[in-house]
Amino acid sequence: MLYSLLCDYAGDKDHCWPSQTTLAGLLGCSVSSIKTYLRELAGQRLIAVELRECRSSTYYLLKPSFLSARAGQSNSDGGEANSGYITNYRKKETNYPPTPTPPTAKEPPSTRQPRRGVGDFFSANNAFESIWNAYPRKEAKELARAVWHRLWRQGAIRIEALMKSLRRFCRSDGWNREHGRYVPQLVNWLRGQRWLDELPSSPAAVATDHDAKVRAWEAAQERRQADPDLEAVRPQFEAFLARFRDTRLRGPAWGLWTLLHKAGRAPQAHDVADASASPLDFLRQWRCAAHA
Repeated sequence: MLYSLLCDYAGDKDHCWPSQTTLAGLLGCSVSSIKTYLRELAGQRLIAVELRECRSSTYYLLKPSFLSARAGQSNSDGGEANSGYITNYRKKETNYPPTPTPPTAKEPPSTRQPRRGVGDFFSANNAFESIWNAYPRKEAKELARAVWHRLWRQGAIRIEALMKSLRRFCRSDGWNREHGRYVPQLVNWLRGQRWLDELPSSPAAVATDHDAKVRAWEAAQERRQADPDLEAVRPQFEAFLARFRDTRLRGPAWGLWTLLHKAGRAPQAHDVADASASPLDFLRQWRCAAHA
């Protein structure tokens, strides 16, 4: 029954692919019974089973021996076997033309620089030692050496420019502040190519320029608010101010001294015992002592 059902499915072909569940439903039996029947048909060389992944198996109908003899007799008589389901299954061998070999493309000329020799390695190492000796912070030497050789191979290092920049950084206020606390490690300085950075203006120079502007502004204010009576006692204030080392904040000191002078309590030069304090702090302490 199963073989006849497969022949019906095949029709004029020599193969079919019904699922085992479909065959079991048509024959009214279980799927395990269908598997048993298929093994028996394959054992008797009536079918050939081709297993396919994720799809139903394909069943090829083979020509039985007694039908093969009849088919051979028909062919000898000039006849032709028309039953497709009893035709022996043979795989068709297709002779495909050979795949043409693509022409070999010419490789472009290599832009990679030739490998540096041993002598160049030693020259780079000697240059690194000179940089290491000049650098103020001696930490992570081997890591810095590895970064140095990588930059050397890339051609990113110019010894003269790097040494000139290093000398500028060593003289900068940022590297000399707090005993070199803010000096980076050489490996980080090289990795970031920090020798190409522009140094900011010196804080001391900025402070000096700021103080000069403040003094100029205070002088302009003093000239604008000049008082003949106060101008007469200015030499006393100048003598008092000359006793101090720090003469900054001249304007506020002059204003406080004039207030004390109007009250008859202005200090004189011989009253200054400690020259290390600023004039403004001295005047504030003097005023507090006078009010006390």
